[in-house]
Amino acid sequence: MKKTVFSIVLALAASVFVSAQNVGIGTINPDYNLEVIGSIRSSSNTYVGGFLGIGTTNPNHKLQINDGSIAIFNTADFKTWRQTYNSTDNTYQFLENSTPRLVIANGGFVGIGTTNPNYKLQVNDGTIAIFNSTDSKTWLQNYNAIGNYYQFVENLSTRMVIANGGNVGINTTSPDYRLDINGTANVQTNLTVGGTAAIDGNVTMNGKGLLYNAASSAKLRYFTRTAAVSVVNLAAHGLSAEFSINFSGFTSPPEVFVGDIVSTGGTTGPLYKCQLVIYAVTASDCKARISNTSASTINQDITWNISCIGAGN
Repeated sequence: MKKTVFSIVLALAASVFVSAQNVGIGTINPDYNLEVIGSIRSSSNTYVGGFLGIGTTNPNHKLQINDGSIAIFNTADFKTWRQTYNSTDNTYQFLENSTPRLVIANGGFVGIGTTNPNYKLQVNDGTIAIFNSTDSKTWLQNYNAIGNYYQFVENLSTRMVIANGGNVGINTTSPDYRLDINGTANVQTNLTVGGTAAIDGNVTMNGKGLLYNAASSAKLRYFTRTAAVSVVNLAAHGLSAEFSINFSGFTSPPEVFVGDIVSTGGTTGPLYKCQLVIYAVTASDCKARISNTSASTINQDITWNISCIGAGN
């Protein structure tokens, strides 16, 4: 027994060397407090109080790996995930087996599905998903190469698309206009239309109707103005001289309606007996006379509201 113990001591002494307070295992010239040439195995915890260097003798960080990779291997599905720097692409890469899945390029660009990102976040041929655990909703953003549009998807339902060329579709994947809504749109404040508005269905405004041409596809124009007339010594049952009332924007003679009286002046004769008579209507004006239906002379200054409705621009 003593001979066996003595042999073990001799074996250890032959492999451990002490030189100027440095301890060497597997070397006779240790340059550090502890230098091991070979493998080290620990069956318990290992603690490093300073910096740990792999591939370097002068680490400047808690863990510094020079010219190498960090690998995590899973024995259940035989997957190896690695983190490494690719000096050819100048990217830090996360690889599944040997396939790059995510890279961070010099300058801060992040690439998923590409090793050469040109933007802060570039996803090639993939989908961005946002999941909310409160209502179990998943919103997706991706490009549909069949329909040629970028889409926003709620669970499996496409809610909005931006087609190549800039048309936006809500509840439709084939927008034909800059904004194409398949459904009801609600505008709380103002809506400005700089061009032509085409309406295929019915339009209501505050629960009331809007002008509609049931006779043809021609556009309707609604035009209003006032007509001020001075009635001077118009004899009983007489007619005034002819005068004109102008309007604009019509492509054919409109319907002209005489509205209420908005202002008056003068005191001679019953005002309600004066009637404004319209005739000889064209696309730009009409003829008019004042008819005195009373049995006395009238002197009045009268202003009527005039409305015109017809085909126009």
